[in-house]
Amino acid sequence: MPYVAAVAGVTLFPIESHPAAYWAGDPWWTMIHWMPGVVDAPSSVLNVIMFVPYGVLVPFLVRRADGWARMAVAGAAASAAIELTQLVLGLTLGSRRTVDVNDLIANTAGALLGLALLRLAVPNPAHRQTLAARQQRGGHPRRGGHPRRGGHGVRTDRLTRTDRARAG
Repeated sequence: MPYVAAVAGVTLFPIESHPAAYWAGDPWWTMIHWMPGVVDAPSSVLNVIMFVPYGVLVPFLVRRADGWARMAVAGAAASAAIELTQLVLGLTLGSRRTVDVNDLIANTAGALLGLALLRLAVPNPAHRQTLAARQQRGGHPRRGGHPRRGGHGVRTDRLTRTDRARAG
């Protein structure tokens, strides 16, 4: 959740409400930038960097996101949600944050770069799935390291004496 809060803080705040008269000379559609490639380099680089953790973290939360096409769709959808929120805030409160297609492209590229870094760090898909499963059940990677052990290092594939006595 700290990552989500940080992204929201960077992309949505501060929300500065202005009266309609403040923007009287500019139509609302001037806050939308549709031309890809017309962007300053620092902004693009920062947008890529901002979404690298997304590409690393999402496959641990959604196992099916560990693929190039699915990560591209997930990254684009998350970025589109941010841009849409900025548009709504601009139209309702007059904050006038720009909605830019270049942000969408850079954020998606950052998510894919994050997935690439994850795949470099953990090349085996089975190992990534094991890490994702441990993360989802709240296990510590150094505790219960054996796939047939629970979170406290107790084997779960063998019956205890009490279980054997009850079974037979």
